[in-house]
Amino acid sequence: MLLLPAVVASRTIGDAPAPGELARLERVVTGRAPGAEQDTRSSQLFHAAAVAGARWPAEAAAQRALLVRARIAQVGGVVGLSILTYLMVLLAQGRLQALLACSCVALLPPVYGAGSVLRSETVGALFALVSVLLMQVAASPSRQLRGRQPRRAAALAGGLLLCAAAAIALTCEAVPSLGESLLVPGVVLTIAAVEMGVRARRLLRRRGLMGTPVRAINRRLIPWTALGFVAPACALFVLTRSYTGSVEALEVTARQSSLLPASLCGFTAISLLLGVGAVVMVARVGVRFGRGGQITPDLVLFSHCAVFLLAASSDHVLRDPLPLVPAAAAVCSAGAYALLVAAAGVLQRGRRRASLSRRY
Repeated sequence: MLLLPAVVASRTIGDAPAPGELARLERVVTGRAPGAEQDTRSSQLFHAAAVAGARWPAEAAAQRALLVRARIAQVGGVVGLSILTYLMVLLAQGRLQALLACSCVALLPPVYGAGSVLRSETVGALFALVSVLLMQVAASPSRQLRGRQPRRAAALAGGLLLCAAAAIALTCEAVPSLGESLLVPGVVLTIAAVEMGVRARRLLRRRGLMGTPVRAINRRLIPWTALGFVAPACALFVLTRSYTGSVEALEVTARQSSLLPASLCGFTAISLLLGVGAVVMVARVGVRFGRGGQITPDLVLFSHCAVFLLAASSDHVLRDPLPLVPAAAAVCSAGAYALLVAAAGVLQRGRRRASLSRRY
């Protein structure tokens, strides 16, 4: 199931070049830009690794063969997206929903119809998922380590969050239009601060100021507050060291497909899964966070999906939707799991009624 998106994406590996795909590959191989377009450092490294030091041929057939060779690296990037999506959903929602998320990745048009198109958004999507995965691991240290060695657990979480800040900075460097990844730690912090503020108010009324666990609240919020400041600083440092020209001169990948299917049946099915999944994720995060007051991987995943999907829906720029696929797949997997559970409940009730009718 993890390789299903790569298998689906490899179907179109021999198709005709997409708009701007050959020109982008030529710029990287020859080392010069025929026009005013420029590529990010991460995009250059990705394309250079895809062709592995090959020279740009003059014949059209040889250029097509080189493009097919480079698209193999793009399929490898799709494998990375599938694996990271599986791990991200696994930490938050379980194995079955993680497998459903991989299936949704394969069915969405950016992978199903244009998954083999070589583009820099693959690198940005991979770094964004790495940052989310690091934040999830930092939010769920082992109970044994947290109970017996709290300082070591705090240091481990701080190191993971620092690595997440570096991954967010690399996301912004690879694809500057993915700047919404900087908002994910802030959304996590805001939700946690609001919920803990409500709890602190209740405790303040019951126990007074001395009975309010101020240290525990600070211990949970300070690392995420630091991440909210460190991530933009890291992004600014990386961007100022990486770009020699203006950001406006960067090459923008032509939109290869839409996020949702074009057919009426596919659009309706995916929209239904997205709607149900959004309701399920909101309810699940509210219940889990309301019980323990802990920042969990479920909350981090919800913040990532909310930021990326809301930013894409409010942004009128026609950008490539490949980085949005993991977030949409995670929400669709929650909706599919809820519908499967509801269908199983209906079938079980029908069997019970049939068995009772046979007895009497």
